[in-house]
Amino acid sequence: MTPHPNMVWFQGVVENRNDPLELGRVKIRCLGYHTSDKSSLPTDDLPWATPVQPITSAAMNGIGTTPIGPVEGTWVVGFFRDGERFQSPVYFGTLAGIPQTTANPVQELMVCYSIVTFYPQFKSIGFPVTFTFCPCISRVPSTLKTMLPPTC
Repeated sequence: MTPHPNMVWFQGVVENRNDPLELGRVKIRCLGYHTSDKSSLPTDDLPWATPVQPITSAAMNGIGTTPIGPVEGTWVVGFFRDGERFQSPVYFGTLAGIPQTTANPVQELMVCYSIVTFYPQFKSIGFPVTFTFCPCISRVPSTLKTMLPPTC
């Protein structure tokens, strides 16, 4: 594969991490390349950005590590592998940020739920998969814990 002669670097903010293929891809609004006007360029129209993974991951067939990835609002750095066409972004790092709001206990609960839902292999190796496994569970009010499915 010949690299594109005009590889373009970017910084951007993650707007969507719900990758239908579950590959760790995200939709990134790239500073200076995509307009900040979401009515003229909706998030759905942004291209999916592929994560770079470490060499300890085969990045296929469930071998190695799984990209958990950044969340909406995370600033990332990457490049467009198709150069100035800006349609094939790749991201490889996140930039430090300061939260503008306090944590939402319901969102924390959903992160814990995601860990148990998307990593069922913990059960197969005898790992006690309960929400006490999640470090944030102690900060979630007990009234919200009742929202969890009984199988978790």
